[in-house]
Amino acid sequence: MYNIFIFITYLQLFMAKVISAIYGLVMMAVLVGIMLQINEDGPLAPSSLFFFIVASEMVIAAFLHPQEFVCLPAGIVYYVTIPSM
Repeated sequence: MYNIFIFITYLQLFMAKVISAIYGLVMMAVLVGIMLQINEDGPLAPSSLFFFIVASEMVIAAFLHPQEFVCLPAGIVYYVTIPSM
């Protein structure tokens, strides 16, 4: 957090890239963990249902906005990198 005040702009951007990459890897691990838990507990477990509801929100929004339907595959990248944007 102190790098915001002390370091030069190039170093701040580099640190933001590193932190974002680490977060992306952690989210990929979370996504794999969710898939394993869905496989283990079944699709009606609370965590599985939450994942399916979040995914279905994106699909419903895509159907309600047909011009942006082609953007739906980018939802995976959006899910993995939400705080990095």
